[in-house]
Amino acid sequence: MIKVTTLFNKLFLTKNVKIQVSKPAESNLLRGGEVGDVLPLFKVRDQMGKKITSEKITGSITKLIFLSDTCGFCFEVLQHLANKPSIKNHLVFKSDEDTYLKTGHKDFHFMFPIVRSTEVVDLFGVKRVPTILTLGPTGIIERIDEVAEIEDLFICLES
Repeated sequence: MIKVTTLFNKLFLTKNVKIQVSKPAESNLLRGGEVGDVLPLFKVRDQMGKKITSEKITGSITKLIFLSDTCGFCFEVLQHLANKPSIKNHLVFKSDEDTYLKTGHKDFHFMFPIVRSTEVVDLFGVKRVPTILTLGPTGIIERIDEVAEIEDLFICLES
């Protein structure tokens, strides 16, 4: 039983996920979390263990959604995403799990990718949640929305 639990922890617990943040190869590229910046470089794994890199999401992911476990409105965002029939162009980021909160492994219930990485959230400079970044097809941040009203949420996710 101990071997099975250890294997489960190594494969699925987000605190054991290795995060690599790369430096840009070309100094003329402005990478960051502001409108007009190119998507910062990162390599992470989602809640199911699938590798996600910033280079691979360019052109396919159009919305980066930053949420928190302690935000009630963020829970509504997750529920809205869970009820959408097809979530292929959204990627959710949360900070690392707080060991004192009893959140458990609730991310496994969602079929869309959720990445837990405080380092990546900080890389984008996100201070308030929920925040939605809209990417262009080349990986340039076109829009940043700090959502405060439920009506704004639907507009930001659909546009």
